[in-house]
Amino acid sequence: AAEDKLNLILPNGTKLTEEECRELYPNFWYLYDNSYVMTNYHAREKTDISENYSILGSYPMETFINYDYCDNVLPQSMPKMLKTIYGDDLKTQYFHNGYADFYNREVSIPNLGFDNWYTTEKILNLDGPYKDYGANGERNLDSEMVLSCADLMFPTDKQFYTYITTISMHGMYSKKRGNLEKQGYYDKLRKFGMDIDDPDLSKEDFIYYSYLACALDTDKALGYIFTELNNRVDENGVPLIENTTLVLFGDHQAYYEGLSSYVKNILNADDCVENDMNYMDLYRVPLMIFDKKLVKKATEESETGRFNDKFSSSCDIVPTLLDLLGINYYGNIYYGHSLFSDTESLVYSRGYGYFL
Repeated sequence: AAEDKLNLILPNGTKLTEEECRELYPNFWYLYDNSYVMTNYHAREKTDISENYSILGSYPMETFINYDYCDNVLPQSMPKMLKTIYGDDLKTQYFHNGYADFYNREVSIPNLGFDNWYTTEKILNLDGPYKDYGANGERNLDSEMVLSCADLMFPTDKQFYTYITTISMHGMYSKKRGNLEKQGYYDKLRKFGMDIDDPDLSKEDFIYYSYLACALDTDKALGYIFTELNNRVDENGVPLIENTTLVLFGDHQAYYEGLSSYVKNILNADDCVENDMNYMDLYRVPLMIFDKKLVKKATEESETGRFNDKFSSSCDIVPTLLDLLGINYYGNIYYGHSLFSDTESLVYSRGYGYFL
């Protein structure tokens, strides 16, 4: 039932079969098939707020962390909490294939407790295939970031907390991108009946096909991550994948160029009332936790298995990870609650003025 529910909010989505979708996006599906899946997870904020929610677990009501508190050392953040527990045995790192000055990250990220942080400016100096396509009005490629940063992202000499913000799927859907075409992503979609050069294609479907092409690169990046975690071993010869918790979540819906509204056919709250639809489904995005021990326990001990229909949001990520790691914390400094607790969260959207 939980799996079926995921398909109910895509009236204008792809008409591909599940088998075809699995062929197009094998790594997303592998993650989905082997993760603890939150089927009722929402993100209403934009990137900087959701990002900080997932690192800090809280956010001020009337100001912005990245600008108003960018110089503050914030002790309740995940990197600092983990540093308190593990000390020098832990590396904390942040990666984003955008620019350092976007959302003032060059100032704010170090004060969240990351030992090292890498944006486009630094990644370009590493050995690897990474290129900056920003000058061409394109997004950089997630796959190239992972290939260039893998040694840093997944060290074998210490435990690590690695935070990655991707950008390939982040907007810019209204025109073709040269780097996506060079990777053969548009050709791949054509084989499944989605021709972005079809002269009769509607503007809305053009934007949707563009999004699907972007997702092919993020899928490739995810595949590289799994390859690295499987091939790298710790000091005891155990592959990192055996003891790594990997969390993938959406920071917000694809609001660019009205994509989510079109695909889900959710335009406004009044239409949803008339058509018996849930307006909050517009902001329902993925949250999957890949953790072999967690999935095994959930599958064996819970009637719902690895699917959890509890209402959840970005502010629940920090307390969930602390709970999963067995770390005690003061719940009153975080907005949300562990996904494994009996408490659901009520979240005020500080950027948009209403409640979830």
